[in-house]
Amino acid sequence: MTGARRWSVGVLLLACLAPLAGCEQKLTYERWQLINQGSSGLEVENAIGKPTFTMDDQWTYEDHDRHITAHIYYEKGSDRVLTKQWYDPEHGWQGKNPDEVREGERSEGTPSIYRSEQEK
Repeated sequence: MTGARRWSVGVLLLACLAPLAGCEQKLTYERWQLINQGSSGLEVENAIGKPTFTMDDQWTYEDHDRHITAHIYYEKGSDRVLTKQWYDPEHGWQGKNPDEVREGERSEGTPSIYRSEQEK
């Protein structure tokens, strides 16, 4: 094979493989577990990607092929995670609905603006 032909084959191969470079699955249970109460929207996007759709204070992620649904709930009017939920066939439902989250269940790492006066 000549040098020019080898170069052409290399460029063609690179062009075919380039789209696959960023195909890592971001919506995984392990990456969802990285999201904590108080995480920012940017931290959520870095962990599991852009949501399928958003409404008010909730981001929803869906992967119909893998039967995954994830919900990220934010404090009203804030960019901070209140709670999260996950569903897939392997793990079932994980996490809490925002109606189930009570002030006393918040973690020590919760920013002070989200803690009750007794916790501060």
